[in-house]
Amino acid sequence: MSRQQYHALADDGTDSWPSSHLRSMIATHSSQQQHLPVDNNVCCGEVKTKVIEPKKKLCVLLATGAMNPIHQGHVAMLTHTKDVLEMFHGFVVVGAFLSPSHDLYVGPKSQRRHGGRRAKTSSRGQGFVNAQERVAMCRLAIKEAEWLQVGTWEARQIGTW
Repeated sequence: MSRQQYHALADDGTDSWPSSHLRSMIATHSSQQQHLPVDNNVCCGEVKTKVIEPKKKLCVLLATGAMNPIHQGHVAMLTHTKDVLEMFHGFVVVGAFLSPSHDLYVGPKSQRRHGGRRAKTSSRGQGFVNAQERVAMCRLAIKEAEWLQVGTWEARQIGTW
């Protein structure tokens, strides 16, 4: 497949970086004047009580990559990072994004893994999956985690960097 045959993800009118949930979390955090206990969390096999403090630093997590395909490890990595930052380093993670790469990165990378030909499947059972399908799979993978969103900005880019 030539480079010209890889396309950017079509603009479907949705935000490239959906951020309404971030604004809501930041507003909630900013309005708090005292420690408020939140649900118990499990981190590293132990139940810990998360406390949101007004003096804690806010952050947003970002994971980029081919996500070809997305798997439980991608979501677990963000979840574990959130737990550690909040419980041990004084942060409040207000959200996170999975950002699948654009086809011009993923397609040729997939071809290189298969000796220059576009294979339907690799030795691990995967081949090239276009951005539209990878974004849809990412959305399915995070549908039960409200704090996670899929960013499509990178998948919508044309060219390389």
